[in-house]
Amino acid sequence: RTSVSPTDGSIQISTNTPRTEVTTSVGAGVPWVIDIRDTTVAEINNQSASPLTIANPTGAPLNGQRLVVKIKDNGLAVTLSWGSAWTEFTGASLPSSSGSGKWIYVTAYYDDSSTNWHVVDVKSEPLWKQADFK
Repeated sequence: RTSVSPTDGSIQISTNTPRTEVTTSVGAGVPWVIDIRDTTVAEINNQSASPLTIANPTGAPLNGQRLVVKIKDNGLAVTLSWGSAWTEFTGASLPSSSGSGKWIYVTAYYDDSSTNWHVVDVKSEPLWKQADFK
């Protein structure tokens, strides 16, 4: 990431340090807002209020910037809705509900020309594991 000083015109170059932004949960009717300035992974891990709205990320994204969104409820599924800047690509459908205590990963890349987050992959933890039957 580069920035230009408004006072002396100097250029500052900083490395893209991956950072995880962790949110435990948000209240009913409160959108989950992800600040992507220094975030590469945004995680919400104990959501109980439904619906959960994943708002359009804030900040100044760079063309091609990657964002992974991790969602997990508190054991009871919640309805999910997505801001208008989330665009599904073939084979990657944005989930409409969480996975009853299971992780969902949504991978997106920012596109400057459309100002949208292109969702290219959505994966969820299986609803059961072999260990559940032991």
